[in-house]
Amino acid sequence: MACRGDVPGIGGVSQRLLRLAGAGGERAAENGRLDAAIGEQYGRSKGRSGSRKIHRSLKKQGWQVSHQRVARCMRQLGLQAIVHRRFRACTTDSRHDQPVAPNLLERCFTVAGPNQVWVGDITNLPTQQGWVYLEILYDRERLHSTLGYLTPEQFEQLTPQLCA
Repeated sequence: MACRGDVPGIGGVSQRLLRLAGAGGERAAENGRLDAAIGEQYGRSKGRSGSRKIHRSLKKQGWQVSHQRVARCMRQLGLQAIVHRRFRACTTDSRHDQPVAPNLLERCFTVAGPNQVWVGDITNLPTQQGWVYLEILYDRERLHSTLGYLTPEQFEQLTPQLCA
């Protein structure tokens, strides 16, 4: 028997869940406002912000909402952050008809004396002024090394000489 005007749960569904699921409920109205705020923040960031950033900006605006709730709302709205992969320079192009330099060492790294085997490498580094090419060259026996760098213009001038 129901007392104090309470209606027993229908089919195992509690009163609280029925109130929360109600169309005109307070929670539904708050969810609508939250969805609008999330959509606004997502639009401002041009789709680049995820749930953590949006949660942080909503907290600054005064919303008291958990990160999990923001993530759930974003999933329900179909909003997902656009992730840009970091640029990675492709330095090797093996699909060409150019001759390949012979492997003179053939994995024999023991050296009889100085100035017999020189080993080197080159890499490119991003800077605020653009790319800088860094090279290292050293004698395998003495570990005597040289280190240098080139700007892209210098590298372009030197490349034909190296490939000849």
